[in-house]
Amino acid sequence: MQTWAVDRDAACRFIRASVALPYIKKFVMISFITSRLEKAPWWPDELWEKEKNTILKQLERYYKAKVAADQVLYEESKKRDDFVAICMRPGLLTDEPVGKVTLGRTSLTSGTSSRASVAYLTALLLENPDVKTTWLDMLDGDEDPDAAVKRCVDEGVNCLEGEPYYP
Repeated sequence: MQTWAVDRDAACRFIRASVALPYIKKFVMISFITSRLEKAPWWPDELWEKEKNTILKQLERYYKAKVAADQVLYEESKKRDDFVAICMRPGLLTDEPVGKVTLGRTSLTSGTSSRASVAYLTALLLENPDVKTTWLDMLDGDEDPDAAVKRCVDEGVNCLEGEPYYP
């Protein structure tokens, strides 16, 4: 029950309240890498099928709560032109220090993500005046975090592609 109360209901309330307050300009949601209704177009079918048949079934309540909150973030973010919604979707969280990352369209549907790297990337995105509303998948990888954020912002990377609610 805590999953519904925190990961869905409270998250949705925070999102709606943030959008309703004109002085809040950015909102960051930490979701998870396969919090998606549909397969990312760049993921191989076999990886998505494996994910759906194992991890997402094991975490069904968490998955449904996160997908619901992600959708609310997307819908609410469209209500204000001056509001930036950022959804960071890491893999399995670890206690490793900040390290190199894969940010944006990952070739894997699962893997690890250092909590410290997630926090560091989040701070970089919040500090960046050029960031626009975006969903970013994130795993531990081989790119410098500062360079990864710069690349994603400069290229307008958004990992919502393929979602039915995203045009």
